[in-house]
Amino acid sequence: MVTNPIVSIGVPVFNSEATVLDSLNALRNQSYQNIEIIVGDNASTDNTEAICRRFAQSEERCTYYRLDQNRGVPGSFNFVFHKAVGQLFLLAAADDSLDPAFIEQGVRFLADNPAVVVACPLTRVWLSGSDKPMYTCTVNALGRNIKGTRRIINSCTRLPMFSIYGIFRRHILQDTALLNSVLGNDAA
Repeated sequence: MVTNPIVSIGVPVFNSEATVLDSLNALRNQSYQNIEIIVGDNASTDNTEAICRRFAQSEERCTYYRLDQNRGVPGSFNFVFHKAVGQLFLLAAADDSLDPAFIEQGVRFLADNPAVVVACPLTRVWLSGSDKPMYTCTVNALGRNIKGTRRIINSCTRLPMFSIYGIFRRHILQDTALLNSVLGNDAA
């Protein structure tokens, strides 16, 4: 694996004026700097467009795209993926706050574990204004030896929806259907 791979970060946004600038700044301030930030605005009707355009003008690693119509969540997520050029891909929500070492640690984990497809984070869910997390989640790998019904059960219990926000090897995702408009597509 390349020692300093480009990490493409897809940020689908829709009416995210309250949170998007903090999320984009968290990406800008990552200790791992070899990144591209791809903002895909899903036809926002609030100030999201102006905020994202100003950010992209001030951050050379960021490209802003405005979709002419709302494509829904799967369409928006897939759009930013298809714009990516990096060896690794991270999907970041417009209300996420990433630890400054998040990408660096994920890249290192994938470099040290070439058979692993995704480096998933420890995730903490906070309510606005709260001083402690409402929920903490650690993702566990399934392994290749788990098959059939047991794999489906373990997918639901050991791979929560937060896995979608891990750092993926992009070439593996290219060979999938990406996200579709089905219930639970982020946990499948």
